[in-house]
Amino acid sequence: MSVGVDVACADFKYRDMFKTQRYVGIDLDRDNLTKGLALRARPDDVGILANLLHLEKVPPFADVLVSTHTIASLPADQQVYAVHVLAGAVLPNGTLFVNIPTTDQGMFLENELRNRFGAVSRTEYGNPVFMKIEDFFAYRTGSKNPLLLAAVGLASVLCYLLSFLEELRVFRFHGVYTLFYCRNRRGDETEERFGPIKALSQL
Repeated sequence: MSVGVDVACADFKYRDMFKTQRYVGIDLDRDNLTKGLALRARPDDVGILANLLHLEKVPPFADVLVSTHTIASLPADQQVYAVHVLAGAVLPNGTLFVNIPTTDQGMFLENELRNRFGAVSRTEYGNPVFMKIEDFFAYRTGSKNPLLLAAVGLASVLCYLLSFLEELRVFRFHGVYTLFYCRNRRGDETEERFGPIKALSQL
C-alpha cells in the first residue's frame, strides 16, 4: 500500500508497524512530531500538526488509517462526528482500524462505521482487571527509587504477559475497548457517478 496515516501518532512510535511506502503522522503536539521526524521518520514520511476533525477538509487519501485511543479522548458529542471524519479520509479500497470504548455510546459509533463501510469486524479487548494492574504501575515510572523502578519494570513484563490471556475467550468478555477493522468504504462518489444515469432513466 502507498499511504498509511496514524492519527494521534505521538512521536511516530508505531512507524515500523506501517508497511506502507509513505507514513503520515498527525498529532496535536509539535514536540512529539519534531521528535518523531528526527528519530523514526523515513525520507517520504510527513508529520502534520492538526486536529483530526480537520481531516474533513481534505479528500480521501489514506490506504490504511489507524486511530487508537483517540476517539475516547473526545467529548461524547464529538465522537460520532470524529468517526465520520476518519472514515471519510480513507480511500474506497482502503482500510480503517479504530478503537472505541465498549459503552452505550460505542453502539452509535459502531452503527456509523457500518453505515460507512461494507465490511466491519470487531474484537473486544482490555480485561478490566488486567488494565487496573497496568494503570497502577504506569503512573509510578517517574520514581527515583531504583527498587521501585525495578518492581515497575517487572510489573510491566507481567502485564505484557497477562495481555496474552485475552486471546482466551474466557478473559475477553466485556472488554474495555472494541477494535474495529473496516474495509470497502461506501463513498458519495458512487452516487455522484450514478446520478446522471439515474436522471436519464426518468426521461
